[in-house]
Amino acid sequence: MQKLVGTATYAGDDTIDVNGSSFACWVIKTEGELPGGSSRITTVFRFWIDQQTHVIRKMTERREGPLRPDQPDANYVMQRTTLFPMADLVLTSLPNQIFTFEPPATASLVDKFEDQKDAGLREFVGQQVPDMNLESADGKDIPLKSFQGKPVLLDFWATGCAPCVESLPSLEKLYRETTGPGLALLSIDQDEEPGKAIEFWAKRHVPWPNFHGNADILSHFPQHGIPYFDLIDASGHVVFSADGLDETALRAAITTLGPAFASLPKASRP
Repeated sequence: MQKLVGTATYAGDDTIDVNGSSFACWVIKTEGELPGGSSRITTVFRFWIDQQTHVIRKMTERREGPLRPDQPDANYVMQRTTLFPMADLVLTSLPNQIFTFEPPATASLVDKFEDQKDAGLREFVGQQVPDMNLESADGKDIPLKSFQGKPVLLDFWATGCAPCVESLPSLEKLYRETTGPGLALLSIDQDEEPGKAIEFWAKRHVPWPNFHGNADILSHFPQHGIPYFDLIDASGHVVFSADGLDETALRAAITTLGPAFASLPKASRP
């Protein structure tokens, strides 16, 4: 929540009723912006603080702003109210049984929990990429195997995906650093209408090609979020598969493609 609070002001006193009890409260208003997005989405909190116990009894939150920078009229509004009816501040002890856990006999210790999607991405590494045709902007089918003999980085994205759009400057820097040594960067949009991505690509003057990801193409890849990246070596085997741009991990994977990529700089600090 600290990331959402830029300024805080005293907004007066108020008495609120919670579960039949009245509480005299100070009201504090805070304002800030949602971090990490390209759109300016403001967030306003109001906290009702119990004057006797100094605990929060009520909180309201309102977020508002454009969904996308290029569509200022598509406005996003979210507001919610949360009540905190119970706050036991005088509890002095708890029975030890509350903190006792007996694992079942079939339980096993794991380093971390993984969902099915994460397991699918991990298991995809090492596999041969299936043969498929990519649909280019001019309607031609380009076989993916036509790039065999050189490493390929596939970038799955969509025009309505803010993290995808925000990753483009980093990808362009990576493209200019690796196109000479021979890495082919191919973007595959997952928009329902291919025309949106074609228009977006032309407007941004993106220097590498984009293809439309139809259902047949996507069926060859594991379940994923976007942006999603697959790094394929010159023999057609997947050496890196991950959703979300982890530039440090991606660049480290590229350096394993051969001597031509060994000197690739590490990701610059944000």
